[in-house]
Amino acid sequence: MGRHSSTGGVCAHGINRIQYDFRLNGVRYRPTLKVKSTEANLRRAREHLKFIKERIRLGTFSFIEEFPDFRDLHKVFHHSPYRICDQVFDEYLSYCDSRLGKHDLSFATVRGYRKTLDSIWRPKLGPLPFLQVRYSTLLKIAAQ
Repeated sequence: MGRHSSTGGVCAHGINRIQYDFRLNGVRYRPTLKVKSTEANLRRAREHLKFIKERIRLGTFSFIEEFPDFRDLHKVFHHSPYRICDQVFDEYLSYCDSRLGKHDLSFATVRGYRKTLDSIWRPKLGPLPFLQVRYSTLLKIAAQ
C-alpha cells in the first residue's frame, strides 16, 4: 500500500503562493502559482490538479501553458517527449553535420541551413513547443 497525500497534492507555499505536487513522465514536479493561499483557493487548486492529472493521463497536458513562470522549465522539456523548437533545430543541424562528415552534404549547404535557422526561425520559434507551432505561424514567418 502506498502513502496517500493528506493535502490532495496541493498546499500553501507561504501566504501568496500555492504549490502543486504531481508526476509527469516519471519525474516529480512541484510548481507554484502566485495566488493567495486561502481555503477557497486551495480547494479550487485541488480541483485544478485533478484536471491536470487527467490531461497528463490523456497526453494533452502542456506544462508551459499551465506554469509558464516555472523556474526550471528547461528541465521539463529535457524529460518530456514534447520538445521545444530550439531542440528540434539543434537535432536537425547535428544530423546535417553527420551527413557533412560522410560527404553526403556540402559545407555550403550545412552553413546555409544553419544561417537560415539561426537568423529567421530561431528568433521567432525557438522557445515554443514544437508540436504547438501552427501552420499559419510558419506562413507568416516565411512571408517576411
